[in-house]
Amino acid sequence: MAAMAFELLVLLACIIAYAICRRRHPGSFTCVIPLMTATTWVLERACTQAAQAPRLGAAIIVIMICWWCAGSLALHICTSMRTRGLSLIACLGCVLSLCIVACSLALPVAMGAKWHGAALFCANALHACGLWFSLSIAALDRYAHAHRCNPKDYVDVIIVPGAALRGSRPSPFLTSRLERALELWREQGCYAHIVVSGGQGSDECASEASAMHRYLAEQGVPDGLIIDESHSTTTKENMRYSRLLIEEHLGAGMRVAVVSTDYHLPRCAMFAASEGLDAVSVGASSAHRAWSRGYIRETVALTRAILPTYGIPILIALVCMP
Repeated sequence: MAAMAFELLVLLACIIAYAICRRRHPGSFTCVIPLMTATTWVLERACTQAAQAPRLGAAIIVIMICWWCAGSLALHICTSMRTRGLSLIACLGCVLSLCIVACSLALPVAMGAKWHGAALFCANALHACGLWFSLSIAALDRYAHAHRCNPKDYVDVIIVPGAALRGSRPSPFLTSRLERALELWREQGCYAHIVVSGGQGSDECASEASAMHRYLAEQGVPDGLIIDESHSTTTKENMRYSRLLIEEHLGAGMRVAVVSTDYHLPRCAMFAASEGLDAVSVGASSAHRAWSRGYIRETVALTRAILPTYGIPILIALVCMP
């Protein structure tokens, strides 16, 4: 009884520490440290209690990881809803949080009910989905924070993928990318070429590339250093068509920096590598209130992008799982 009271006291202290950090340093990674401490404590206790049942212990660890990520996602969504109101993406985020929690419970339920065959396979699949989305969101967050600094080496070309416009002007998301690209361009001596990449959407009155070109020119970038790529409609096409233009105008082997919103960087880096670009990633900070919708969209997009490569091995692993 005393041990349980002590454990509850530790968890309560972590929650209070989180509340204090969130109040003093909103949006900072220091806010996450108390939650990580609490999670680590619970995982340690779970592993100790499950010493005689290693598979159950692994399932408990997955549950805690999933619940931690789902809770973080739900917290950001609630924060966003207070400032922006109810929206479709907020509803989808809440649904995803609930699905992650439900998926994390699938395998323990199946083990307790002693399911076999197709039922156990479905439970394993749901459990894997919960873990995948949880770890994807966490990995995106860490990748985003790790690539907010400018590269140490000089680059020859800066690629800026497009985003939605507001009329004929860049949206706040796109403006943050352009400002980050300008910061890098100026820091490295104002000599690098900038490729602005983005076509014209069905609801846009101009191509994203032309809007970005205008914005950069207004900020003092010479027209001769701006290369327009106005045909792409996806991130993959951004990288492919940009590479073709770079090779056409400047030649092969250029050192490239891809500047985009921080949570968008993993997909940019993946497609840049697939196109053979020697590229580094540079992140533009996203608005705190947009964290949840951006990460949800990127997690789904990243999953769809890698599924053709890793889908079959994952399916085989699930089938072979006892």
